[in-house]
Amino acid sequence: MRYISSFLILSVFFSNVQAQLSKRTWLLGGTANLSATRDSYSSTISTSATDALNIRVLPGIGYFLADKFSVGFRLGYTKFKAEGVGPSGLSTNVNRLDFGPFTRYYFLNTDKPFNVLADVGYQYGSYWFRPSRGSRHTFSASTGMVTFFNSSVALEMLVGYYIQSERIRDPERTVIEQRGLQMSIGFQFHLEK
Repeated sequence: MRYISSFLILSVFFSNVQAQLSKRTWLLGGTANLSATRDSYSSTISTSATDALNIRVLPGIGYFLADKFSVGFRLGYTKFKAEGVGPSGLSTNVNRLDFGPFTRYYFLNTDKPFNVLADVGYQYGSYWFRPSRGSRHTFSASTGMVTFFNSSVALEMLVGYYIQSERIRDPERTVIEQRGLQMSIGFQFHLEK
């Protein structure tokens, strides 16, 4: 990790690149999220709370409508497996599929090899855990730094907050609420037409 940090710092100070943050540029890439959450479960028969650690991968595509402002679409897939969860000791195998829009804005001038950005997104998704199914809604807001290795390739590191709600269509009408901090790291490719 120390070598990666050193490389990033040196690349910021010794590179002379201009980011492609101009209108009509495509944004292609994705992030991996690490999130620490407080989960609360409620149904007609019980309630409980747990602390959780989740990892998600979110590929996306975007388009710069104006200089330094892009909109786009993200997909997400999460698979969660656990053994001996809950008082009954049952195993868990849950699948989640999400999709939705995002917007982002870059704050600094494009002549710098780094920039600061803000990213806001919403995702609608489905939840399935045999035999139950459900829906989920996720809202996230993040900010962070992006480092450009050249005019097209960037590494971004973001930190933010998210709120998520899952409603499961089962006999207990289970509702799962999550909110917490998340850290993301990912690569973005800025491609001109």
